[in-house]
Amino acid sequence: MTLRTNFSLTAGLAAIVLMCGCGEGSRAAPDEQAAIAPLAITTTGGPIWEQATVPADFDRAAAAEQIDSILQAQADVATRSYRLWKRGLQGEDTAAERAALKLPEQPEGLKDDALRVVKADPTDEAALRAMVLVASSRYGQPDAETDAPAANPQAQLHAHLRQLILAYHLQHPDALKAIARLYADDAGTVAFWQRVHDESSNLQMRGNAAAMLMEHYFTRLQDPDRSELGRKELREQGMAYAQEIKDSYADVRTGPGLRLPRYMDQETATLGEFVANRETVLAHSVGERLPSIEVSDLQGNTDALEKYRGRILLVDFWATWCGPCKAGHPDLVALDKEMAGKPFEIIGISVDDKPADVVKYMKQQLNLPWVQWHIGPTGQLLADWGVQGFPTYLVVDAEGVVHERTNHLNEGSKAMIRTLVAQLEDQAQG
Repeated sequence: MTLRTNFSLTAGLAAIVLMCGCGEGSRAAPDEQAAIAPLAITTTGGPIWEQATVPADFDRAAAAEQIDSILQAQADVATRSYRLWKRGLQGEDTAAERAALKLPEQPEGLKDDALRVVKADPTDEAALRAMVLVASSRYGQPDAETDAPAANPQAQLHAHLRQLILAYHLQHPDALKAIARLYADDAGTVAFWQRVHDESSNLQMRGNAAAMLMEHYFTRLQDPDRSELGRKELREQGMAYAQEIKDSYADVRTGPGLRLPRYMDQETATLGEFVANRETVLAHSVGERLPSIEVSDLQGNTDALEKYRGRILLVDFWATWCGPCKAGHPDLVALDKEMAGKPFEIIGISVDDKPADVVKYMKQQLNLPWVQWHIGPTGQLLADWGVQGFPTYLVVDAEGVVHERTNHLNEGSKAMIRTLVAQLEDQAQG
């Protein structure tokens, strides 16, 4: 899935705006530093941690200062990048300014020094900020998301950092910056955020923990194989956290780790706004009936969703600048050919700047012979339906009820479409 990156830096870089803990405004107040029962450290950190040595002459203060400098420089670039991107959405030509943006070069060996800062004393703020750098660094190991955590040194290191945060930094909001970059399995994530939620006295930590737990339950609602009872229970659990946020943390800033929709300002977004967005997503998710809408096609003519009732629909929010979107198009073309003559329709909804961008793509790269609507990068439909990233696919039945909402159209999704189409054909014949 892609969040739009029409600036020259990598996707997600703007999130670094929220990740630098160098300023005074990020420090926890004294009354938020109250000690809790320390967590017993049960992880070893794996070979990366175990092999890291701290020389007797290691200048921890100097290394910590250098880490702060790099994090601040990264945050400055990310802030500039994000603001240029927003100006671009308003039609400004920011290409030259974007091209001039450069990430600061990280001194060789700094990631190892960051690990030494943590290992020498994991309890202070210097260690916490060093964890941000450690968590985002590679140490010559396989990708944590493609290898079993138990056997993956990188994942073992991240699990150890997570326990150090719980043991020593549960009250400090800067912990969110390191947590956002840590790998964790699903069960570990829930247990971690539950402890943060239950034991942290810091409002931002506790509020963001509630949001992460809410996300855990809401995300699982999208599983099309869930029973109606299972979805009801997940919804109730998620809504309990949503209500808690609205009651107690509505004005608290969102922290790193929460995936914000592109129309929500990353620099000012609150947890209350985030919950409102997630409730909007729920209203257009599995088991819900989509409302009737009118949208312009590539020629500027008005089209309506209601026109396609009675057919199985695959709705595809996409853009020509979205790599995963384009990578999925050959499968969509094949599916469209397979379903020729059947009660099935693909509706593409482009978020490109101009309809001409889509027309050019279809002429020069790949023809997409199905309905194409255009809403632009800030179309109200994105907010109304809670679309957060691209591609976003919705599988919709003949009555307008969503059966799947996903960012990855896999074989299971296509099998679902075939089943729904076959059932609709059987009904027509019966």
